[in-house]
Amino acid sequence: MLYKAAFWFICLFVLLLGLEVIYPLDLDLSSMRVFGTLCLFASLLIVSWAKYLYTRYNTSYDPDDAPAVLITGSIYALSRNPIYIALLLAFLGISIVLSLSYFLLGAFLLFLILSKRIIPHEEEELRRTFQQAYAEYESSTPRWV
Repeated sequence: MLYKAAFWFICLFVLLLGLEVIYPLDLDLSSMRVFGTLCLFASLLIVSWAKYLYTRYNTSYDPDDAPAVLITGSIYALSRNPIYIALLLAFLGISIVLSLSYFLLGAFLLFLILSKRIIPHEEEELRRTFQQAYAEYESSTPRWV
């Protein structure tokens, strides 16, 4: 459970929403709503694209399932973690669109959790499963962007 991004996303969401209710900050983010909306739209687009690729290559997008195929093309040629980029964009977009100040901090905390806890665990599994193919992919494609 501690290696699941959705678990951390929900925990941070609930914790930060509680902080917003109990100790609201008066940080006005309304002037950035268009940017926040673009972040949410980009997040939806990236996740949809990734889901399409998983379906096309007949492999699971659930990190707990063993992948059948190493997807290295399309958006995965730009980043090894496009779904996590989408998750961060969603967190940022929610923060801005709803003017939830603590969620800006939450986006940073989620980035740290993904970078230090979740992604290294998943990468180790991919190294074991795909060995040389993953080593080549890892050396030629950035973790983020």
